[in-house]
Amino acid sequence: MIRFLFDLRESIFEETSKDHELAIEADINIQQTVAKIFIATNPVLIHDSQKYDCVRLMTKRLLCSDTHHELLVYEALLALINIATCFQGAAGGT
Repeated sequence: MIRFLFDLRESIFEETSKDHELAIEADINIQQTVAKIFIATNPVLIHDSQKYDCVRLMTKRLLCSDTHHELLVYEALLALINIATCFQGAAGGT
């Protein structure tokens, strides 16, 4: 599912190169969907490369000036915390 969302994101950027507003809206919606997946799913069940892609997407969205909606920020941070706990557990941290 996550790979599909990233492929969809790429195709939207290719198709909407002339309509920047639409591309930003699609990117925000995909980011929010990915964040919700990571909030509701144990990240151990998701491949590491997809986790890294999601971390890049969510941190980019958090740092972007186009994101001012508090719910998007909150969900991205929850997802990032969930992913971080997965990596900490894999590294043998306490």
